[in-house]
Amino acid sequence: MEKIEFGLRVKKNIFKKSSEDYPLVSIITAVKNGEKYIKKTIESVISQTYKNIEYIIIDGFSTDKTLDIIKKYEDVIDYCVSEKDNGISEAFNKGIKLSNGELIGIINSDDWYEPNTVEKVVKVYKSDKNIEIIHGDLRFFKDNVPLFVISPHNNPQKIWTDMIYNHPTCFVKKDIYIKYGMYNEKYKYAMDYELLLRFYINGVKFYYINDILANMRYEGKSDKNAIKALKETREISINYGYPAYKANFWFIYKSTKYILKKIIGKDSKVIQFLRKFSKRKKIISNK
Repeated sequence: MEKIEFGLRVKKNIFKKSSEDYPLVSIITAVKNGEKYIKKTIESVISQTYKNIEYIIIDGFSTDKTLDIIKKYEDVIDYCVSEKDNGISEAFNKGIKLSNGELIGIINSDDWYEPNTVEKVVKVYKSDKNIEIIHGDLRFFKDNVPLFVISPHNNPQKIWTDMIYNHPTCFVKKDIYIKYGMYNEKYKYAMDYELLLRFYINGVKFYYINDILANMRYEGKSDKNAIKALKETREISINYGYPAYKANFWFIYKSTKYILKKIIGKDSKVIQFLRKFSKRKKIISNK
């Protein structure tokens, strides 16, 4: 089947642009067979309080009702393309290449933004355009119940062993992708870790907003494939120069913690003890 394209670019030849007061922000959603949650994701983008947003959806040739749902919004979505691809990394890269915004955010099809997320991000960006990545806190939900909020680790060097930045909250200057490259399509689970580690190593300037910018459902693809993601994380850190013995230690530690959580439960005393080594999790009531 040939690719399907629709949206404002296709229907009305509308291509949005930046202005001095209202920089264009591109938001990308990659989806495949996401009929269960895609509606909430879309509505969280199109209802943002900041309006100069370019919304691009990359569909991996869904076979469920995903495209039918997206088409209901074709008059407010800038561009949607549906065709077969080689995974989420390729979908992200496709979206980045199609983007015209000064800043690019990526929100997956089972995640959603807070209503004023982009407005907060743009406010920071306009105050200092030397800032290259803006990010914030990520709230996790399960069965529509908030569980906890994750903040970035207070020690940036922890990125050598952990994904310390919340990828769904990140807004990256497009110039940074041009300068340092896009997603490595070799990786299927830790592609966001590899990208942000590469940016960190190259001295990219991060700015943290101390607020919830995005929401994620617990047990996403990376959670269901946690061991595979940990293996990729270990490989990536070693490839960038982290000592193999340290990378192997953290792989064993995190794999053991994950397996124990599955066997004895996430609320056991053992897991609670291991959590003391993490400084990223916050109690939901604090937010």
